[in-house]
Amino acid sequence: MKSDDQASLQDTFLPSSHFHHAEAIEVEASAEETFRLISELDFGSSRLLRLLLALRGMKANPGFSLRQTGYEGFVVLGRRENSELLIGLIGQFWTPSGNLLQFRPDEFRNFSDGRYAKATWSFATRRVGDTKTLVETETRVLCLSERTRRKFRMYWFVIRPFSRFIRREILKSLKRRAESHHS
Repeated sequence: MKSDDQASLQDTFLPSSHFHHAEAIEVEASAEETFRLISELDFGSSRLLRLLLALRGMKANPGFSLRQTGYEGFVVLGRRENSELLIGLIGQFWTPSGNLLQFRPDEFRNFSDGRYAKATWSFATRRVGDTKTLVETETRVLCLSERTRRKFRMYWFVIRPFSRFIRREILKSLKRRAESHHS
């Protein structure tokens, strides 16, 4: 994931947050193979995942993967080969459309408009033992004013169980795919 003297991409782009959620899963495959599959993972291949994303107003047609930067507002903020991928969003997530902004990765850290919140979503891999890889995913949200924090808190209360389920479904799908390639 990171060496002791190297901060994670999460810590570099969004070191503090008001809301966060993390999930992890062990995969019987190499870190290199698993990491490669993360960016290729087809979010649209699962009917359940498509349904959950659609409830949030996001289109996850078959073929939707993290390779599609800019899709539905996601921007790849950084990547460390074979170990970490970080994507980000800026928006008003509590509104029906999300009011997602377009931005460049270098604009994310200094964005400070109090009407919005910033979110990151990371995928990190690290070897555990000879043949296993730990895949961790973490979502962080920083609200840029007290007013947005109150609005997001209500939204998070409703959406968090679905968000947790989406992440778990993604990790299970990744595990199935990585282990089928590993066999």
